[in-house]
Amino acid sequence: MSWFDSPPSSDAGVPESGGVCRDPTAPVVACRCATSLRIIGCHAVGVNGTIRLQAEADCSGGTFHWTSSSTRVTLTNADSSNLHIQAGAQPSTGRDAETITVQWTGYDCSSLSATINITVVCVVFSESAAQTYGYDDFDTPPDHTDDHVSVKKLAATVVHVVVSGGLNGNELRFSTSDVDKATVDPAPAQAAFDLTIHGLDQNKAETNLVASVVCHDAVEITRMYINVYRERVVRAVVSKIYDNRYAGTTLTYPNLDVASAQPLINPKAKAAVVRYEISDHSATGGATHVPYDLDGDGKLTWDIAASGGLEFNKLRDSFSSSDQRIVVVKDMVSRYYLSADAPLNATTITLRGITNNNFLVVGSSYPLGTGANLETVVVQSASKNSATVTLRSPLGCAHLTGEYLEFPAAGWSSNPIVIIEGTSTEEDIKWTFFHETGHIVNHFADLQAPANIMNFDQGWTDHRLRYKPQNRKYSPPGGTEIQWELIPRT
Repeated sequence: MSWFDSPPSSDAGVPESGGVCRDPTAPVVACRCATSLRIIGCHAVGVNGTIRLQAEADCSGGTFHWTSSSTRVTLTNADSSNLHIQAGAQPSTGRDAETITVQWTGYDCSSLSATINITVVCVVFSESAAQTYGYDDFDTPPDHTDDHVSVKKLAATVVHVVVSGGLNGNELRFSTSDVDKATVDPAPAQAAFDLTIHGLDQNKAETNLVASVVCHDAVEITRMYINVYRERVVRAVVSKIYDNRYAGTTLTYPNLDVASAQPLINPKAKAAVVRYEISDHSATGGATHVPYDLDGDGKLTWDIAASGGLEFNKLRDSFSSSDQRIVVVKDMVSRYYLSADAPLNATTITLRGITNNNFLVVGSSYPLGTGANLETVVVQSASKNSATVTLRSPLGCAHLTGEYLEFPAAGWSSNPIVIIEGTSTEEDIKWTFFHETGHIVNHFADLQAPANIMNFDQGWTDHRLRYKPQNRKYSPPGGTEIQWELIPRT
């Protein structure tokens, strides 16, 4: 028998001579009046929740009336043996703080009354400082019912729990809605604690963490989500490359500490149950000479429509690995080449080799041409798989086939991935390992989300991976993605 339950009825009253308690319209007969009255039901209710109480007298007939002076509960059906209680949004000030009274009145009998004390309890889930994997509060801290906690398959994590109203964790029931996906340990006799969650043998599964009143019907107080995932291990090898024929390719950080990227990235990657193992291709930790700068401009020239082009192919062929390859170069220009002449005053241009790689953004400006022929154009319309780009204003110069439009990119998701130093700090370069492998290994898109590692530029305010849907930048604009769910888990 739990503290929350009253015992079930087992001694119903027996009317005298087989009759019933007197009906006012019936002849007056002798009747055994009720001598006891009791209340059956839960002794606790969650905030904004409902419970039912039942009053039983040891005599049939009579009337019931329920009352309470509590401001934290509302009584309905108060003139019946079955009372419905609606709790408000505020928990009790302490255990058993809400007093409920029922009065039974017979036709020719003295009234009887009984009381019960209940607790309005609130349970709040939140991120724990000791968590092993991730927690996404959906940016709605007051509402934890949309929160998601991640846990690795056959591993454990914790969520923080605060119980208010006067009860402790061990007086409530914490469970999962599917015990084949995740389980939880018993809660301690404390009002604030970390609750341990175990992920079971699932590659990808979702269930709920549920807090309930320990009662005959386990009245739910609140819930949140648990996501169980097989851990994704990303193995990458980094080569820092320069071309000793051209000083412009000399690296600012030729001895970049590649290994130190791993402990930088993993505390953020773990939110999506991802772990990085990053190694340096160079045995000495230094830079490697590769004669890739074929046009001698001191930069890697990336032909977008040709999946990199000739200079990229030199980098690609410079080393092999079964792990994801990453190359770091000093600088890079990414280009779309014109496939047809564009005359003066033209309002469209046609790009070479576009299939599904038109990344131009409507409303953004880009340089077109070189030297005296250089001008800035603003895109009026463009689509992912269309070679034709409509411009906001007519061209101020004529442009010939083979001239190019430059597209800003700090890296490309290829194999090897290309990352430029540019003016980045050493730390930003390491974060870019995370960003670019996110594209090719974890299938993430570029986002419009400054607090996310997949933000389309390096203006990160944080480096999170989220369950909450995030806004894509390019593919397509206006679309969203759930990062935890996108990651391959097989």
